Amino acid sequence: MSNLADTDPLAAPFRFDLPVTSIPGNHNPICDFEVVNPLPVNGWDVGTPAEFDASGSTDPDGDPLSFAWDFDNDGVFGESPDDDYTGAQDNPTHTYFQNYAGQVCIRVKDPNGGQAECCQSIQVVAHQSKNIPLRPDVDARDLGINPTNGTLYILYSDGQVWRYFPSQWYTQTGASSFYTTLTQYDRIDVHPDGSSALCGGSPTYGTRHFDPSGKLIGLWNIGYASIIRDVSFFPGTGSNGGDSCFIFKDTGNNGIFYHYFDPDFSSFSQHVLFLYVPYTGIGKFYSDWVTGIECLTNDAVWVVETTDFYAARFRLTETYPYGDIVYDDSYIGTGAQTDANDGFNNPLDLTIDTNDRVFILDKLSDNTPRIKVYDSSGAPAGFLFAFGNTSNISGMPLRIEGSDWVDPVYGNMIFVLHGSAPPNKLSIFFPSEMP
Repeated sequence: MSNLADTDPLAAPFRFDLPVTSIPGNHNPICDFEVVNPLPVNGWDVGTPAEFDASGSTDPDGDPLSFAWDFDNDGVFGESPDDDYTGAQDNPTHTYFQNYAGQVCIRVKDPNGGQAECCQSIQVVAHQSKNIPLRPDVDARDLGINPTNGTLYILYSDGQVWRYFPSQWYTQTGASSFYTTLTQYDRIDVHPDGSSALCGGSPTYGTRHFDPSGKLIGLWNIGYASIIRDVSFFPGTGSNGGDSCFIFKDTGNNGIFYHYFDPDFSSFSQHVLFLYVPYTGIGKFYSDWVTGIECLTNDAVWVVETTDFYAARFRLTETYPYGDIVYDDSYIGTGAQTDANDGFNNPLDLTIDTNDRVFILDKLSDNTPRIKVYDSSGAPAGFLFAFGNTSNISGMPLRIEGSDWVDPVYGNMIFVLHGSAPPNKLSIFFPSEMP
């Protein structure tokens, strides 16, 4: 910088540029912070949040502190959007959209000119959002989700059930066989309290319950020459909470077999309920062609079938043993096989989200998979939107599952099990990806 005397004759003949320093007697702050997430920070490429806590930073003089962050170690603090965050200055959450391995730095200042900087190394792994890695060498048949904590249960063709906690979705580290059942089983659901899982199979082998440790606690023979199509627990908020529903193919008794279990699953009773829809043209549901069933709160049940290509909601009118099941004033479909959004071509499964929207996994006539979403409040249920295609649901789509559990970061997610080994795939869809 030039001396002002060179340009201004009235200026003082001497001038010094002095750096701004701390007020005499002031002490610099003590900088300290930690990464709240376990390292490495695992997440998805749609956004991996990393939380930091600098509340341990102090000032010897008791002065208030301000904080500026450099999350990408480019030497620039508080740069937007690279250093944007949510939350408080001393407890920010920064979202990474790609892998990052390097330092995160913080600059702490007091109002009297004192400052300090400190850095920590961090590794962020932003995994591909579409696929959760499964066993590569064995076909996966079905999935269930613990509605209390989001733990995934995957049933494989060799009879093994693997359990994946949310922290294990990204890699198979820590995930292993939870328990082994029979290879004939091809359906699974998880009890609302998370204490057990239920597998469905052929009538020869009945149904089984397992406790949280994977120990078999119940085995029941169905007693009918029928193939179990699907199985679902009631979420537990209605009068039948904890009971189970089973769908069978039985040419002698087309119906839904409703099983009531004691709370400890020590015994059960069953009775047959027939599914009728009073609307003209819909007629009777033929459960020998049912492909999916989902139990909801308040004793409601959604069923999808391929005889008439309808899905409809039913409701148990009373608790066991005197209950009946009646049509509940909501249906989807036109009575004809179609690729159009008001019906379906080859419905493989259905699920419900926390907003009671119905998600139907449909295989179109050109073998393209689509997830069709409907508002269940009307009759017919109103089409909302469709998503999913061959770029993110490759191979043969098998099953779809939602969850009452809502991830604290990503919200209520939808999972689609598809493909065959190698490789199995489990795609995850976030609310932000749905129209």
